Amino acid sequence: MAVERVQTIAFSSILVDTIPPEFIRSEKEQPALTTCLGCIPQVPTIDFSDPDEGNLTRLIAEASSEWGMFQIVNHGIPSEVITNLKKAGKEFFELPQEEKELYAKPPDSKSIEGYGSKLQKEVEGKKAWVDHLFHNIWPPSAINYQYWPKNPPSYRAVNEEYCKWVQPVGHRLLSLLSLGLGLEKNELKENVGGDELKYLLKINYYPPCPRPDLALGVVAHTDMSSITILVPNEVQGLQVFRDDHWFDVKYIPDALVIHIGDQLEILSNGKYKSVLHRTTVTKEITRMSWPVFLEPPSELAIGPLPKLINEKNPPKYQKKKYCDYVYCKLNKIAQTKYCRYCLGTDCTVAMIRGLGDRRELHPCICPAIESYSYQLRLSHFCRTANGHRESASHCLFVLIEGTIPPEFIRSEKEQPAITTFHGYVPQVPTIDFSDPDEANLTRLIAVASMEWGIFQIVNHGIPFHVITSLQKVGREFFELSQEEKELYAKPPDSKSIEGYGTKLQKEVEGKKAWVDHLFHKVWPPSAINYHFWPKNPPSYRDANEEYTKCLRGVADRLFSRLSLGLGLDEDELKKSVGGDELTYLLKINYYPPCPRPDLALGVVAHTDMSSITMLVPNEVQGLQVFRDDHWFDVKYIPNALVIHIGDQLEILSNGKYKSVLHRTTVNKEMTRMSWPVFLEPPPELAIGPLSKLINEENHQNTRRRSTAIMCIVSLTRFPVNYGRVNI
Repeated sequence: MAVERVQTIAFSSILVDTIPPEFIRSEKEQPALTTCLGCIPQVPTIDFSDPDEGNLTRLIAEASSEWGMFQIVNHGIPSEVITNLKKAGKEFFELPQEEKELYAKPPDSKSIEGYGSKLQKEVEGKKAWVDHLFHNIWPPSAINYQYWPKNPPSYRAVNEEYCKWVQPVGHRLLSLLSLGLGLEKNELKENVGGDELKYLLKINYYPPCPRPDLALGVVAHTDMSSITILVPNEVQGLQVFRDDHWFDVKYIPDALVIHIGDQLEILSNGKYKSVLHRTTVTKEITRMSWPVFLEPPSELAIGPLPKLINEKNPPKYQKKKYCDYVYCKLNKIAQTKYCRYCLGTDCTVAMIRGLGDRRELHPCICPAIESYSYQLRLSHFCRTANGHRESASHCLFVLIEGTIPPEFIRSEKEQPAITTFHGYVPQVPTIDFSDPDEANLTRLIAVASMEWGIFQIVNHGIPFHVITSLQKVGREFFELSQEEKELYAKPPDSKSIEGYGTKLQKEVEGKKAWVDHLFHKVWPPSAINYHFWPKNPPSYRDANEEYTKCLRGVADRLFSRLSLGLGLDEDELKKSVGGDELTYLLKINYYPPCPRPDLALGVVAHTDMSSITMLVPNEVQGLQVFRDDHWFDVKYIPNALVIHIGDQLEILSNGKYKSVLHRTTVNKEMTRMSWPVFLEPPPELAIGPLSKLINEENHQNTRRRSTAIMCIVSLTRFPVNYGRVNI
């Protein structure tokens, strides 16, 4: 059966001014809704003829680290060589359809080469508004001239001429990128295949589209290559994703657009960024582009370079053969990060088969083994009705196929993809806690607590190694076997919150949060139950006690600033939430990779029951705050503490300080973790507005209630309005 090409569909669509439904993207992808039309930051443009090689190296390294994309001018490829390349490609796509089909990719071919329309597995049946032609142009041993058009007659000569010029540019780029990482000049090139590095040309043909507001030429993606060297035509279409926005990449005549690809991000252990980009289409003009992907040999295993790994920079990616990486990418199988469980191809497949599922698995799913431990805790579908575990391979397939159980799918009014704000994002206040001007510090903290209910503090005095150790032991606990973690599980009949578990609050409409957690008290000594403190890793107790010792000093100073900010005595707030009996409750949140982060939440929208909460996040984005009727991401700041005003301070201040409404999103490929410490009053202490803050103009807004009663109210989802009192 003949395949219908986009070029043919475009011709018939123009006549009726519509496009088939399979080309209409969802609202979260439609260019008219998602393209930023404000001030547009420009992708760096670099003069490749700069005689100062040190400066050129620096510019390229910075652009690769910050953008993952840049344009080079004065690159040495003659203008007529590029013009001839474009002319021959355009003439091929203007041939009769029957002649173009002579070069079509065979349906059963395992190679990417040939003329066609479909490349990647199509999500939800959607299609891209593009036809393409792929073929290798270097080395000679990789070339299959079956896919090189004979018409126009000049096609082979102009492509070979372009290849002759683009190779030195590719080699020089790799050498400068290598120097930018502090490596030897030839080190990156050697690690992506050396002389066996393949140059794969693709010609993209985006015909006019009657509804460019609804369609995409190429969907958002990163390139699988090491680097990509692209020649565009003059029609605008390339877009880059940066700072949560899609921006147009300005067309510069005769420039080459350079993309950092996935393999360079992996080799650099994340220092260079593989750029997320997409292509839009136009209503009246054909857009074309000629990217060349510099690809490693298929059997070459790519992983972070040993010279770029140390204790501060552990490996972030799993070493994997390039052919396996390509298989995962084209079939929409998540590329997970570094996997300590990876056993290698054969034994991994055997291990999964041994767990009871005999379906054939491609060996590159071995990273999903890491997901096995959390699937058993997170997903109730991994238990049968009588409480026994189902096969782990069943759980793995659910993960790999990109689905999650329905009880984790939030309603549309909660789903992050729909409700997260993507315009200009106001930043949560960041406060220098070392400010010697105590009055200014008090003012900044009070204003942030009144207007936001959340702020971040830097230079807080807790040593970096103390926070790092806290994070390390928490991560190591969650990497233990499931059986060992269950030793610390919260007993089903316990009235205490402490222990390892998944469910905390009463679940509204049967929905669940994508998180496991561990609660235990860290202060005062009389409140600590070491039964819930893991014995593994062995350093767990020391790391937590050292962190608590440092944290208490920060908390005392916070309370004094917050108290002064209300016009109270320095120690008044702390005394009102329990003084020396104030409980420090640590929670470790573990949010494993989620196949559908657009649908799930790590923690639902809530305010904290505590007086204040002091939180250490890891580097994975996830915390969001509700402000001005929108959900905004809270920017991660290394080594900062995130401070939440809790319900008890809002009550004590009679509403002057605001308890912050916040939630947590999850990530498709990375584990997010956080370490909040909740500073909680004793359970029998009655909390109500401080009498000094009540007068005729400021009526009492809430009733006095014991902390224990308010915990029950919050955890059982009773109405959170504690009852207004009219005075």
